[in-house]
Amino acid sequence: MENKASRSISIKLLLTVGIIFLFSACSGPSENSASNQLDSYDELDDRAYTDNYQDNDENEDGDDYQEPYPEYCLSGKVNVTESTNIDEFDCEIAVEGKNRGDINNPNAMSVSVTLQDNEQLNNAGIKYFTLDAEVTGDAPKFAIGTYTLAPFALLSTEQKTLPAIMPFLHDFDSSSSFEMVMPPDLPLFANNSSSAKDNRPPYLLESASFTITHVEDIALDEDEKEQQEMMKSMGMITGKQYVKGTISVSIKQFGSSGNDYGPATFTFASINSWTFMKQ
Repeated sequence: MENKASRSISIKLLLTVGIIFLFSACSGPSENSASNQLDSYDELDDRAYTDNYQDNDENEDGDDYQEPYPEYCLSGKVNVTESTNIDEFDCEIAVEGKNRGDINNPNAMSVSVTLQDNEQLNNAGIKYFTLDAEVTGDAPKFAIGTYTLAPFALLSTEQKTLPAIMPFLHDFDSSSSFEMVMPPDLPLFANNSSSAKDNRPPYLLESASFTITHVEDIALDEDEKEQQEMMKSMGMITGKQYVKGTISVSIKQFGSSGNDYGPATFTFASINSWTFMKQ
């Protein structure tokens, strides 16, 4: 009886040990397999991302992507080519085509170039400088050529048509009601003593011009075409144009708060998203 009982206990122990061994053998590799499987999924995801989401700087052929209408603003007259690598800008240029706002001629159109965010310009206390030129045609678009400011009396109260080219200057100190004068205004200050300098406008605009060297109409995408049609239904004509050129300006201190700026020239390229409403 004892032998049977012993054998029975031994068999139970063997079965128990066997079950534990089998359980351990099955459960151990399962964790490693799960870990390896997760690693493989991560690798697959990485490969899929690399294959399907190329760097934005590359096109489908793997070549470096090139912006078809690059915008820039560089100091001086610079010969910019397709291979020119531009890392930093020396200023910001904004171009615009619009209604001119001439109450005597509501259908007058103009194009403008605005210079801003240049270190020397900021140091002179000037927030931005704009040249606005009247244009003719069926849209406020730039044309190749040079637009030169003909100085006129900014302080004149005489009623007359707007000049072909007008300047606008805004300084960081908005306490003054007007920021600049031009040489034709100087006789008004001829009899003032030097002690009255504090009451003068900060700046004397000596000269300014911009030259357009390249113009190109930009084709609209489908969304832009839909927006164009919607704007047209409201009486507004719109379009886009790529413009390249230079802007030059020379400003002298006139009042006590102004500073000299220039003569300075910048080479730029920018997109003119023009809008015109026929009156």
